Amino acid sequence: MSTIQKRLAALVGLTLAISCSVGSLLDAPPIKVIGVTPPKVIYSAQERSAPQPAELVLSTAHGDAPPPWTAHQATNAPWLTIFPPGSPGSTPDTVQLALDPSQLPVGVYRDTIVIVPDDHSIAQLRVPVELRVVDTAPPPPPPPPPPPPPPPPPPPPPPPPSPPGTVNDLSVASVTDSSVTLTFTEVDDGTGQPAKYDIRWAIDPISWPSATSVTRGSCRVPVAGTSIGAGRSCSVRGLQPATAYQFQMVAFRGTLDVDAVFGGLSNIASGTTTSGSPPPPPPATRLGFTQDPPPTGLSVGGSFSVEVTAFDAQGGTATGFSGLVTVTLEGPIVIGGLNGTKSVNAVNGIATFNNLSVTGACTGCWLTATAAGLAGATSGKFTVAGL
Repeated sequence: MSTIQKRLAALVGLTLAISCSVGSLLDAPPIKVIGVTPPKVIYSAQERSAPQPAELVLSTAHGDAPPPWTAHQATNAPWLTIFPPGSPGSTPDTVQLALDPSQLPVGVYRDTIVIVPDDHSIAQLRVPVELRVVDTAPPPPPPPPPPPPPPPPPPPPPPPPSPPGTVNDLSVASVTDSSVTLTFTEVDDGTGQPAKYDIRWAIDPISWPSATSVTRGSCRVPVAGTSIGAGRSCSVRGLQPATAYQFQMVAFRGTLDVDAVFGGLSNIASGTTTSGSPPPPPPATRLGFTQDPPPTGLSVGGSFSVEVTAFDAQGGTATGFSGLVTVTLEGPIVIGGLNGTKSVNAVNGIATFNNLSVTGACTGCWLTATAAGLAGATSGKFTVAGL
């Protein structure tokens, strides 16, 4: 009996001991667990970027500071730097990081930060760190150049030349039994140059299409212009005495029967030649060129005509003069001379020289006219071009 009681007392004691041990075990504080935020560090950077900071924050289940710890890199990648506690600017629950992509080519780089608690009963933390280095973004393409401005419109074509002017003041200034002197004011040929003239005559009344172009006298067609707006006079010769004539003219540019462009027909001028035996004309005292050589446009051997008139003391044509008139070439001509009939007798005071030519080139040449007993005359200057 006593033996059984002893065994029961021992069993109760053991039960109490076990109960106390279990109670003591349940009352012990739990093991601390350290958490980390963020659990993984992933960072992307362009090639040759500057170092970038990051951090890990440590915590415990109860929110208080974690127990002492140390941190290190698993592979010691040179692009990753950590600053554990005790470094300037760090706190016991923060791990400072720096990721430096500046020396890395494009690619993905990995390392692991290991946080080791001093209390070995607390598990180590492993935080993966991944650095992705990407191509530097190319600069944006330049904006397209602005479209070129449209080309300016072509200039309008020049207006066609105007037609030559119209003579409106043709008149008969004087008459003889075989000639008429006409006067008029020169006009423009439509291009800013003096016009040329076609002058016609007919027994009254005149009709332009059937009228006769002047072939004798200084009005002989074509009459070259000299100066726009200048007063001009010329003679029509070879007419019948005591006859009523009418005269009309037209200005033109170009060449008759080739490419002439005409202005309008002039007014009609009328005059009647004288009849009977006129009184003896005043004697001739001097000569004068009433038709000069053309000033330009002559070439070596090209023919031209001139007209020399004998004038009386009052300046009128000495119609009774019929003496021999001679023309001579003067001026800077080295080789060559004047060809053609150089001496003719005047008819009614006028000596006409046809088919003259110069056999050498000259610039600024002139003709002189002489007759026995009369003052000589000098023509206008002209140029003969070489071939």
